[in-house]
Amino acid sequence: MPTTITPAELDRALALRDLSDPDRGPHAMQLLVDAIRAALERAWGCPVRTYRADPVVTVEANYGVLGYPPDAPAREARYSRYVDAGHMLRAHTTAMVPAALRALATRPMSSSPVPGSSTGATSSTASTSASRTSSTCGGRVATLP
Repeated sequence: MPTTITPAELDRALALRDLSDPDRGPHAMQLLVDAIRAALERAWGCPVRTYRADPVVTVEANYGVLGYPPDAPAREARYSRYVDAGHMLRAHTTAMVPAALRALATRPMSSSPVPGSSTGATSSTASTSASRTSSTCGGRVATLP
């Protein structure tokens, strides 16, 4: 079993504010997300849907589904914050894309951006909101930092 974070560390990570989420209060990061959304809508001529997900994910969703080999350095405890043997704090927003695409398949729409926080390996990286917008429209997929 990988080294896990303490309950206090988990509580601190979950208390971090997603700066891209207007439901968590206003922040300048939302202006960037809005600008990306507007640019995608203009460029591709289709509406945009935002997808948000729980920061605690399965290790499979964070690494396995994305093709990370079992011995990938990214899986080491120094880079990943494990809650237990099967769950971790999402290490990157790319881990949200498969679930967002599944949601899109069940409720089709032109695009699905996935802004939000990734918790990274340390509290210093966890305190920054790593926003990313992914969008699909007309069979195209774009991921913008």
